[in-house]
Amino acid sequence: MQDIQMNLDSSHHGTIVAEVLALLISITDIDTLRNSDMKARLDSLTYEELSSSSTETHQVHSNQQSMGISTSDDPLTILDPTIHSLGYMYFITARCLKATDQQTTLYLYNTLNQFANVADLEQLKLAGPSMERIVMALDHVAKIQNNELLPLVPLYILITRLSSSDTTANLNLSNGILTIFHPALAKQCILSKMYRYPLSILNHDIVNVDPETYGTTIQHYLSYHYYGGILYIGNKEFEKAFDFFSLVVSAPTQKAVSAIQLEAYKRYILVSLIRYGQVCTLPRYASNAIEKIIRKRHAPYLNLMNAFDDIKKLISVIQKHHQVFDLDGLLGLTKQLIQASYRQKIKMLTKVYVKVKLDDIYAQLSGDTPPSPSTSSYLLSKYQVETLLVDMIGNNDIQASISIVSMDNGSQVKMVHFDEEQGSVPFSDQRLEQAIINITRINDQLSKVDQREGLNKDFQSKYMVLSANGGQLASSSSAFDEDMDVPLDEDTKRYM
Repeated sequence: MQDIQMNLDSSHHGTIVAEVLALLISITDIDTLRNSDMKARLDSLTYEELSSSSTETHQVHSNQQSMGISTSDDPLTILDPTIHSLGYMYFITARCLKATDQQTTLYLYNTLNQFANVADLEQLKLAGPSMERIVMALDHVAKIQNNELLPLVPLYILITRLSSSDTTANLNLSNGILTIFHPALAKQCILSKMYRYPLSILNHDIVNVDPETYGTTIQHYLSYHYYGGILYIGNKEFEKAFDFFSLVVSAPTQKAVSAIQLEAYKRYILVSLIRYGQVCTLPRYASNAIEKIIRKRHAPYLNLMNAFDDIKKLISVIQKHHQVFDLDGLLGLTKQLIQASYRQKIKMLTKVYVKVKLDDIYAQLSGDTPPSPSTSSYLLSKYQVETLLVDMIGNNDIQASISIVSMDNGSQVKMVHFDEEQGSVPFSDQRLEQAIINITRINDQLSKVDQREGLNKDFQSKYMVLSANGGQLASSSSAFDEDMDVPLDEDTKRYM
């Protein structure tokens, strides 16, 4: 009896799939598809039903037979990925998610990659939030194949195709609309250590968020700019990283501060110190709750701010809170503050001297206190100070030259000549004003998404976890590239 019941259930499920396939094939234009209940029908199908390689039914209705659907037909062969893109997306992604062996997943990956190239974008947009199925499918395939590179190309293709099809984005070729695939690509580039691959997309400002068409939420917005900021750090583009983290920190929320905003603010502090030598003031509309939580739960980062102008104190803070920065995955970035502090001191010397001995610069940077065994590895040697000066001159951080001068006693010394007119890094207020301009257009959109989709309900549980753990996110065993401070495996949930 149990076998008979299972056969009846299989027959019933197969009939439902066959009916959906028949209806899909019968729809020949986008307007009919848009006005139909096709998406609701597809959403109602289970992954088991969608992943079946045949319709598995012995009772195909006459209208299905007239469409040429047999009991053994594979939905992926019945449907054309260009003509029936909405339905094809559901079936190919379900098949990918159910695949367990490498040979099958590789074939399905190639099929999904081809779909990304040829899919009808207007049909794809009808899927809305269900486009996330593509991200899930690519993630699963990458895990089965043990190859984090696989999702990059199809995600990149989908972003560029969807962005170029959006009329708002086309008003300015340097700008774009946020899709579900943006944060997925940024995250995957971190996991695969392909830090430069997404730069052409990251450099396109997001000027529009359309949750109705693209299924995006404020979580996608926060994740994309958070991961993008990490990628910019990996490329040593600290100014752009600063802009991205400022967008995350200043995004509108109603009450609760999200965990990702707290993580972004930690990096905001570090990147701001590295790039500008100070922690830039947040925009007026940013939630002051973030700074309050940092002061209460993450005091070591405030200690870094206060010690930044004194290299030995800075080293002491890093050593004292070494474990905290290491657990946060920020030890490598934190250590970069030491050289940033040296750079800031050199910039200050340009306001004092026109001409000064290299030995005197080294003495002023080193201070009067001799290095201890615990700090000697952090302090720069005389040669390293000279190398740093050359680097700063080459990057136009300072206007100066180095020459060898013969002294009256016949000795030769290296002299540094500072130009009286020094270029300067743009003031923090100017950078913040630019950040404000970049998000003015979408600020209202994000507020509406926040209110409509219950953002804070989603984040409230994370906020409670933070409170329960003394402000710390759940621990993770992720390995980190110390120079980049980016995770090397798939577990990035610690940032969310």
